Amino acid sequence: MQTTELAQPNKSMLPPIQIPEGMVNLGEISKMLIEQMKEVKNNPAAIPQAECAAMVAGRIVDIAKTQVAQMSAVNDLIRTKNGLS
Repeated sequence: MQTTELAQPNKSMLPPIQIPEGMVNLGEISKMLIEQMKEVKNNPAAIPQAECAAMVAGRIVDIAKTQVAQMSAVNDLIRTKNGLS
């Protein structure tokens, strides 16, 4: 049976995404939360620490949403300025 490039999950077809400086990298937040879940699984006493990490991650996601909305507003202003509405 032959496999195609599309069937190979480990081979990326797209170049890696570069997060601009100052923007939130949700990949790092995701990794941190997964590590916290593993720690809680092995040590239930770490639940308060994990709850704090989840709260911080939630705020970071809120910041990322705000950054996306801000970039969208800037793009809308640029389109309007250039008459591309």
